[in-house]
Amino acid sequence: MKNAYAPYDVLLGDMTQVLNGLEYLHSKGLVHLDLSLSTVAVDSNHVVKLTNIGKPREASLPHQGSFDATKAEGYVYLAPEVLRGQDYVTESDMYAVGLMMWEICYRGTAYVDENVKTFAELKSFVCSNRRPKTPEDPSDGGYIREPRDYNKWTAVMACCWANEPESRLTASSWRENINKTGDSRSGSLRLSFHDEHFQTNDT
Repeated sequence: MKNAYAPYDVLLGDMTQVLNGLEYLHSKGLVHLDLSLSTVAVDSNHVVKLTNIGKPREASLPHQGSFDATKAEGYVYLAPEVLRGQDYVTESDMYAVGLMMWEICYRGTAYVDENVKTFAELKSFVCSNRRPKTPEDPSDGGYIREPRDYNKWTAVMACCWANEPESRLTASSWRENINKTGDSRSGSLRLSFHDEHFQTNDT
C-alpha cells in the first residue's frame, strides 16, 4: 500500500478498508502483529487485504545485549509497550496505524529524520513518548494539503500513537473520528470485512 500520490479520497478509502479489517480481526480476538505499509496489499480491484495475522502474543525482539547492534528498521512500527517486552495486543495495532498515517501524509519513513538507527535508540525514543515530527502547517512537507483534511488526519493519527494503550483509538472509533467532520463522501467508504479478505499465516 504505497500509493503515495493518490488523491485524498483514495488514501482515506484505503485506510478505511484497513481499519474495517482491523475491527473485524480484533472482534475475533486476533491482531495483525506486523502492520505497516509494506504488509497491506492492494489487489487489482483496489481491495485492501491484510497479511500476517495471529493471536496476541509477545513480539520477537532482539536479545538485550544486542540492542545497540540491531538495526531499528524491522521494529519501527512496534508500540512502546511491545518494545518494553509486553504482549502485542489490539492497541498495538492502532499504534502502527498512526505511523502508517504519518508515512502516507509525509511520504517518508518514520523516525529517519530523527536519526534513529538502532533498536536501543528506537526504544529510548518511542518509550519517552516522542514521535515523528508533525508540522502544524500542511504546506510544510505534508502530502495532504487541504487544511481541513490535514488537521483531521493528523489529529486522528496522534490519537492512534498515544503512549498509553488505553488512550489510543480503537478501529471503530478511528472510523467515527475520521468521518466526524468535513467531506461527507467518506461515508461511502464504510465496507464490511469477512474471512476472505485475509491471508492467514499459520502460527
